[in-house]
Amino acid sequence: MVGVVAIGLTAWSVGLANVAHHLRSIGWWFALTLGLDVVATAFDAGAIFALARHGPGLSFGRVLVAQMGGRAVNAVTPGGALGEAVKASVLAESVSANRAVAAVVYCGLVSVIVSLSMVALGAPLTGVFLTALPDALRVVLVVGGVLAAGATIGLTVLVSRGMLSSIADLGVKVRLISGKRRERWKRRLEDIDQRLHGTRGSGARRIAAGCVMVSKAIGWVSLYVILRAVGYDVTIGMLAAILSASVILSWMSAIVPMGLGVAETGNYALFSALDAPATVGVALALARRVNQIVFAAVGFTVLGLWRLWHEAAPKLKQRLARRRSG
Repeated sequence: MVGVVAIGLTAWSVGLANVAHHLRSIGWWFALTLGLDVVATAFDAGAIFALARHGPGLSFGRVLVAQMGGRAVNAVTPGGALGEAVKASVLAESVSANRAVAAVVYCGLVSVIVSLSMVALGAPLTGVFLTALPDALRVVLVVGGVLAAGATIGLTVLVSRGMLSSIADLGVKVRLISGKRRERWKRRLEDIDQRLHGTRGSGARRIAAGCVMVSKAIGWVSLYVILRAVGYDVTIGMLAAILSASVILSWMSAIVPMGLGVAETGNYALFSALDAPATVGVALALARRVNQIVFAAVGFTVLGLWRLWHEAAPKLKQRLARRRSG
C-alpha cells in the first residue's frame, strides 16, 4: 500500500498529464521491448540449460518454462529470490538436485558480477561525461565505482574458493548453523562448489556466462529504446548513469513485491539529481513496470499450463493405452 501511494504521489508531483504523454509516445514500442524481454529470457534459459543438461533427460523447453516461471515469482515476492528455488525445483525433476542448484546459482552469480561491473564502469563514466555535476557527486561516483569493482573481484574470488562451503563455515562460526548440520551438508556443498568454480563443466560455464552477458546487453538495449521512444535524446554520460543506477534501483526495488513505489521514486530522484526531466524518469519506471506485469502474467500462465499438462499427460496416455488394448 505504501508503494502504491508512493507511485501516485510521484506521478502527481511531476504532472500526471506529462507522464501520460510520455507513455503514449512509446506506443507500439512496448511490443518491441516486450519482445526483447522474451529474447533475454531465452538467453538466460540457454545459460541454465548449458550447465544443467546431462544427457537427453532435460529439454530446453523445460528450462525456458522454469526461467519464465521463476522470473514471474521473483517479480511478485519480496527479495526477488524465491523464483530461483522455483527454477531449481522444476529442473530437479529431470536432473540431479545438485546440478540444478549449481546451474541456477552460477547464472545468478554471473548476473550479479555483470551488474557490479556495469556500476564499476558506469559510475566513473558518468562523472567524466556529465560536466555539470557537482564535484562532491563526482567523488561519490568514483568511490562507488571503486567499491563495485572491489565487490566484483571479491565475489569472483569467493566463488573460486568455494562460496557455499565458505558461507556455511561462517555460519558455524557465528552459530547460525550447527556443526552437525554443516557436516551433513559437506559433500553436497562441495559438489555444488566444484560445479560453480569450474572443476566440473568449465566449457559449459563459458557458454553460460556468455548467454547471461548477452541477456544483460539486451536489457540495456530495451532501456535505451524506451528512452528514445519517449523523446529523450540520451547522451553517453547520461546513459551510463542511468544504466549503472538502474542496477542499484533494481536491487532496492526487490525489497517490496514488484518494487512498487521504489522504482518510480528512485528514478524521480535520479533524473532530478542528473538535471534531467523527472517526468522521463517516472515514465521510464512505469513503462518497465508495464512490461514486468505482462511478463509476470505470461510466466505464471506458462508455468501453470506446464504443470497441468504434466499432471494430465500420464492419465491421458493410460486412457489411450486402455482404448487401444480394448
